[in-house]
Amino acid sequence: MRRSLTSTLAGGLLAIGVSSTTPAQDLNMDMSWAIQSQQQNWDWGMYNAQAAAQNWYNMVQDYRAQTGYTGFIGSGITPMDLMRSNASLQQTYDSYNAQWANLSDRHSGITDNYISGAIYGQSTWTDPNGQTWLIDNSMSNLYMDGSGQVYYGGQTPSGMTSINTSTMGRVW
Repeated sequence: MRRSLTSTLAGGLLAIGVSSTTPAQDLNMDMSWAIQSQQQNWDWGMYNAQAAAQNWYNMVQDYRAQTGYTGFIGSGITPMDLMRSNASLQQTYDSYNAQWANLSDRHSGITDNYISGAIYGQSTWTDPNGQTWLIDNSMSNLYMDGSGQVYYGGQTPSGMTSINTSTMGRVW
């Protein structure tokens, strides 16, 4: 019992000694500046909104004092104004999304072309029927039959058209 108590006490003192000589770095987790900044921005926005409302109210009161009119005075914004504003915003979103999709498609095409041309060593070739083929750049003896089927060989077989690979579209 005495031996385990001594070793426990020594281990505890060692831990205290080590921890006091090598304290962990304190991280600055004080975010009060951000909260204060957010509150100041909120207060500024509320002040401006209240000032605009008070300005409108004062203008209405001045108008009533000058004319004697006591009926309803609208804010000057009609439902049609709101609909136009919303439609304009929606058109802006749609345009942005269309541009993003176009850019994404272009980047995908660039990546596909690079993979085909630079990595796999292929070129594109479009046959007379409008079908596009990926053909290995090292193939110099390519032939096509009447149906558009492409073959690789040494000499042009009868009834087949030779494909000039030097004019194929390089994709890199």
